[in-house]
Amino acid sequence: MIPALLLAVMGIAGLAWVTASRDSQAAEAGRGEVVVVAPPGASLAQTIAIVSRAGGAMVAPGRFANVVVAASPRAHFADALRRQGAWAVIASPRLAGCVAAVPDGGMP
Repeated sequence: MIPALLLAVMGIAGLAWVTASRDSQAAEAGRGEVVVVAPPGASLAQTIAIVSRAGGAMVAPGRFANVVVAASPRAHFADALRRQGAWAVIASPRLAGCVAAVPDGGMP
C-alpha cells in the first residue's frame, strides 16, 4: 500500500512540475491569460492597479481581492507584473484540460 501511495504522490508531483514549467514559459512569453496574485491584504483596486501599471487589463476577478485573471499583448508581461509588485504570475488554467469555453450564444 505504501509503495503505491508513494508512486502516486511522485507521479502527481511530476505532472504538477511539468505543467507549471510549461505554463510559466507561456506566461513569460506573454501568451494568453495569467492569474495574478498580489500581496496578501491587497484590495481589488490595488491588484488591478498592478495589472494596469504592467500594461495589462483585468479579464476576471478571482475569489479573493488580491487575485485576478489578466491579459496583455505585451511581451514579458509576467516580468512587468512582478516588477509592479505581484507575488505570483501563473498561466491561467481557465480553458485548460477537459473544460471547454461556452460560446457567447450559450449552450447549444
